[in-house]
Amino acid sequence: MIVIIAGILSLFSVVAARAQETPKSNRDPQKARLITSDVTNFWRAYDLAGKVATKDEKIAAYQREYFDKGSVGLRDFTRLRIESSKRLVETIEAMPGYYASIRPNMERIAAQQAQVRAGTTRLKGIYPDAEFPDVYVLIGVTNSAGTASENGLLIGGEMFGRNPAMPDAELSPFLRRVLRRVEELPVLVAHELIHFQQKNRSTEKTLLHGAIIEGGADFVAKLTCGKNSNNSGPSSLGR
Repeated sequence: MIVIIAGILSLFSVVAARAQETPKSNRDPQKARLITSDVTNFWRAYDLAGKVATKDEKIAAYQREYFDKGSVGLRDFTRLRIESSKRLVETIEAMPGYYASIRPNMERIAAQQAQVRAGTTRLKGIYPDAEFPDVYVLIGVTNSAGTASENGLLIGGEMFGRNPAMPDAELSPFLRRVLRRVEELPVLVAHELIHFQQKNRSTEKTLLHGAIIEGGADFVAKLTCGKNSNNSGPSSLGR
């Protein structure tokens, strides 16, 4: 079993690249952090934006309180997914009821630390060579549940806002299908953590390639968390 798992994780790796680790490489799951400071900053910006009248003032509030004060993870997520404070404001204005409804869920993200840690510890047990980056939880524009950069895993927290009070009428059929409860966040972290091990992956888009990349991540994540991230929608939304 360990040999199979190692093969799945390293199939798209370059041996020389693995031999020369960067200073940021961490193989101790206890040292990997779940960083939620950007979520706190987002709600500060959200409250301030709610007190101003114009769109430009709202954009400035998010830029100042959220983006300018953001972590390296938020900077990466902005480059890869959010694009700008203008786009964030436009997304919130298109789904005001949904963003308002997710706040209680977002305030419970930090409580998922124990479940995230349990999954990373199990991965260490079955794949000793695993690397454990920091996990940054951000609030984005509902186009990515998770991705990664050289600085760590990047999790779109707003994709874990499913709750009884959310207004379905504001959401597209796709979002109504893939949005998740906050308790499902550790499973997505486990899935993205497997992708982090898959170094130097090919950019080809064949069915076999996708099956190995995504199926392999689902398989190993289920071993570490006991659940499949695809049970509630595409695990790699926005990758």
